[in-house]
Amino acid sequence: MILVPILLANCHAALFPIYFVIYLPYIAEYIISFLNKEKWYEVRIKSISKKIEKLKENSKNIKKIELKESKLIKLKDKLKIANEVENSKVNKIIIERNKNIKWLMLTFVICIFTGLLTPLRDIPYTYMIKSIQGNTMNFIAEHQPVVLIHSINLLIVFAVILICIFSNKVKIKLRDIFMLVGMSLLSLIAYKQFPIFLICTMCIINKMINMLISDNIKEKVKNILQKILSIKGIIYSVLIIIVIFLVQYKNIVGQSYIDSSEYPTLASTWLKNNVNIKTMRLFNDFNYGSYLLFKDIPVFIDGRADVYDPVFNGKEDDVFLDYMQVSSLQVWYDDVLKKYGITHIITKTNSNFNTYLQRNIEYKNIYNDGTFCIYEVRK
Repeated sequence: MILVPILLANCHAALFPIYFVIYLPYIAEYIISFLNKEKWYEVRIKSISKKIEKLKENSKNIKKIELKESKLIKLKDKLKIANEVENSKVNKIIIERNKNIKWLMLTFVICIFTGLLTPLRDIPYTYMIKSIQGNTMNFIAEHQPVVLIHSINLLIVFAVILICIFSNKVKIKLRDIFMLVGMSLLSLIAYKQFPIFLICTMCIINKMINMLISDNIKEKVKNILQKILSIKGIIYSVLIIIVIFLVQYKNIVGQSYIDSSEYPTLASTWLKNNVNIKTMRLFNDFNYGSYLLFKDIPVFIDGRADVYDPVFNGKEDDVFLDYMQVSSLQVWYDDVLKKYGITHIITKTNSNFNTYLQRNIEYKNIYNDGTFCIYEVRK
């Protein structure tokens, strides 16, 4: 549990704060359990019982012991009445108090400091705030809030959860409610949180669905599982998996590893062979900047959007915003290209940007393979 946040801080700092969200339902339930009348009576009874035992061992003050014992009897009577009242109700929400939560709290506190065990300095703690302040949230789909009407998968999952919660058959733990609500809010804040929502809530959803399933269906499923987990069932399952694997492999074995319609495989080779990439200043697309870097070609921008945002890099020029405005033709591209001293441009032949470059005599088309084209800025 301590190793995970260290790995997150160094490998995926954006998820570092979310790791601590997973602790909160358990801690919140533990705190709320002290507000539960029956639990409070139980704690007081245990505490007074221990005091009475100590008094009997070390004290001869009989009156003090008798007072404690009478108090203990009253508390037990109150607990009995509270339990009778509680048992008469249908408890849909179960509140548990686990004594091991105190160790979970200790781990929580220790893990907070693991974000310091990284060369990224304060990034694990500040990344989420900075990403909200920056421009990437406005353009990158996975950073944007979820619109439920356009996210049918998430809408179906939420509908299943609500049906389960409001069903009379389902009893749910308070910590599970907190987990569902917290993770649901996170998944609505940004598309990229949806996988985390599924990972953290799938067990809870499965438990609720299991409560809704009739005993007959459960018995049938149990019999099926027993057959699958038998030696014969395992052999058949492995054979089916092998057949599916071979069919899938046959479908993709003839395909190229890199899709040349999305990545400039030919254009990048030509660029390295015909242009001095050490002195060149290239303007490229966000989506294949990573491929150009893979080919050792310096880029204007790549998929690490945050690196090009001044909120993160501390520079005056907002490379990310300038790129987005040029690629969407929101500004006069020539001014931005001159601002960064661009000497060459690589773009797709079917892009709107290419349509404008073709009409501008200041940009010479020096390469075109039908999918990508390269321009050189005339001196």
